Amino acid sequence: MSERSFYGGAVDLIAEATERHGPGFRLDPEMTAELPTISILTEALAKRTEGQYDIEVDDNMRLTVSVVCDELILDSTNVKEFCQLVRLADATGFSTPGVDMMTIRFRFDRFWKKV
Repeated sequence: MSERSFYGGAVDLIAEATERHGPGFRLDPEMTAELPTISILTEALAKRTEGQYDIEVDDNMRLTVSVVCDELILDSTNVKEFCQLVRLADATGFSTPGVDMMTIRFRFDRFWKKV
């Protein structure tokens, strides 16, 4: 998804998920207000790590942002941005899908509320 802006892709994905799951869920205005910040931080992380990002919404209406990269080196120039993204997320995880690759996942559980 990195060819397109994170924000544009996220807005489209959120609209599709909202439509797909119908009237049982409504968007949380506080979290949607955080979407521009999440977008900027995700694009910055992907750029600094020379990685790729992806966005998905699961059946439980949780939005997950994944950044796949070779390595993550935190220093004084990027630790604040990374920590801000961790604080916004409801869960953060790391995995290694292959040799010399890692995936950093940020899960956001609060974009939708059950009605």
